[in-house]
Amino acid sequence: MGLNSSAHAMEQKFRETLFKQGMLLPDERVIAAVSGGADSVCMLHLLLEAGFSPSVIHVQHMIRGAEAERDARFVSALCRRLGLECGIIYKDVPALAELKGLSIEEAARTLRYEALFESAQKLNIKKIAVAHNINDQAETILLRLIRGSGLAGLAGMQPVRPDGIIRPLMGFTRAEIEQYCSIKGLDYIQDSTNFSEDYSRNYVRGQLIPLMERLNPALCRVLAGSARIMAEDEAYLSGQAAADYKKLAERTETGVILDAEELKKTARPIAARIVRFAVEEVCGLKDITALHIESVLGLLEAQTGKWLPLKRGARACRNYAQLFIGFPQKTEEFCLPFALGEFDAGARRITVSMAERLNARAGEEEYVDFSKVPDGSVLRSRRPGDRIFPLGAPGEKKLKDYLIDKKVPRAQRDKLVLLACGGEVLAVLGMTVSVRACVDENTKNIAVIKVEVNNAGKGC
Repeated sequence: MGLNSSAHAMEQKFRETLFKQGMLLPDERVIAAVSGGADSVCMLHLLLEAGFSPSVIHVQHMIRGAEAERDARFVSALCRRLGLECGIIYKDVPALAELKGLSIEEAARTLRYEALFESAQKLNIKKIAVAHNINDQAETILLRLIRGSGLAGLAGMQPVRPDGIIRPLMGFTRAEIEQYCSIKGLDYIQDSTNFSEDYSRNYVRGQLIPLMERLNPALCRVLAGSARIMAEDEAYLSGQAAADYKKLAERTETGVILDAEELKKTARPIAARIVRFAVEEVCGLKDITALHIESVLGLLEAQTGKWLPLKRGARACRNYAQLFIGFPQKTEEFCLPFALGEFDAGARRITVSMAERLNARAGEEEYVDFSKVPDGSVLRSRRPGDRIFPLGAPGEKKLKDYLIDKKVPRAQRDKLVLLACGGEVLAVLGMTVSVRACVDENTKNIAVIKVEVNNAGKGC
């Protein structure tokens, strides 16, 4: 095949990729992310050849000084020659890296996509074309494999994302792209940081892949093909897991509660994805590896109270028949004099009123003999050393032991409302009353204590 024929074939394949994979509709507006390198310059010209007139965005990362300014001028001049709109957006990558403790690579990626999405919203454009190719895909897969990843990570970058990102060069190698630029006489620039092995991706590109290509010269294309297969498998398994997640997950204001017993019965590949959905919902998946997910699954065999940290203060915790993934619930301590009336205790509203008769308990309430409640009694949260003589029990016991016997999750214990006098608990609202304050045949004055809880979360 001649050089011109090769370029024509690439243009034809590019057009087919756009339309067959649903990346763009004819005449649809699109942003092209253009750095000035061979990949993005090639993509820009292929978009033009396919009949599109993209709006170009160049992100200046404020890393490379004069060289970065050269890149911005190059892209701006290129767009003027082509008659295209061009936006140069400055993002302070070093500042974000220092502020958030990120690597330069991570900060650059974060701010680059931030700039692209901001531009898309401002221009009212739904699609953003980025110039990742087969080699980039291979590098991504190897990096994720090295760091630890499940099937979703090893599926690599997706050609079409729900957020509007499209990758129309994912079917082409870097060599094919550079050859196209050569055939068409397209100028492009080199980023000097691409040759620095201080960056992990550059090390994989410059050292690891060449070594592996001694075993298989078509390594990058093979890895990209494997990623497509894994993406299909992942889509099926994730679909099954999503359906189960809806059944097993209960959302609270502090996280997600999963039915641990049902999760234990679930096939492990599905269970892992259910946990992954919960972690993603609570704190996102950045820096979450397959090891994190495996560790959370390990809690299914752990004792109640066992927990492990995730990130940003989130944790996973085993609570009897529950697996909680979220943030620890802040304890609201309160202490109110026991009297008739309505009282606010943080997110709770407590009502004490007289009742004509003893009724079946409804929700978080308790009936007591008003005359048996000693002076100085209070409505409060639990404290260390509390004791109770529960109605129907053979004797007094520590409140902590009573709650453990009743399998009350640790976080829920701190949210209970108690009627107490000193360290003696007279009632645990919604659970039990002490023999020393219970209603009996001699009771003449019955009081009912009710608690309404607004926006209550369950935590660990």
